[in-house]
Amino acid sequence: LLRRMAIQVAHRTGEILVTLETGRGETKALAGLARDLMRRHPGVVGVVRRTRADPGRSAQASILVGRDHLFEEVDGDRLMVPAGAFFQPNVFALARLRREAVDLLDPRADEAILELYCGVGFLTLAAARGAGSVLAVEGSREAVAAARHNAARAGIGNARFLCREISAALPGLLRETDWGALLLDPPRSGLPRG
Repeated sequence: LLRRMAIQVAHRTGEILVTLETGRGETKALAGLARDLMRRHPGVVGVVRRTRADPGRSAQASILVGRDHLFEEVDGDRLMVPAGAFFQPNVFALARLRREAVDLLDPRADEAILELYCGVGFLTLAAARGAGSVLAVEGSREAVAAARHNAARAGIGNARFLCREISAALPGLLRETDWGALLLDPPRSGLPRG
């Protein structure tokens, strides 16, 4: 039943989120395990189950106990990070990485920025503070929902978030407006061809 376990740790807040990847089957034992994890480890804020029925199909997620996200803090921003969403693991370098990226981007109040692979809005928030507007695109629904939440919580009103696969969305987006800058944080696999 249990195939894999992922542990996400927010170093600044101390929150821990556990995701159990399973096949289909009885949940009673998993529910007991989830309750036991929270009881024994006070930092655990939630245990999520992701069920994979067939290879190649997306997993169905359900909360076993607690919540399905944690919060991490970077340079004054409190970021919601959902179970399974990518977030840079080296939190000690995150603030500097973001400052360097945004300094190099040098956003201006008169320009529109197109951001691809925005994730939970880690770079979006900082870029939007200097730009006229930011359109941030991400393929994960959970990450986009968290990015919207993070932007609202930070008082960012000039960022729009679009949940689309980058390769499908990019041709139309490039024709949409005269982008002043392009901000990319692609996955390890890199950018798609074409």
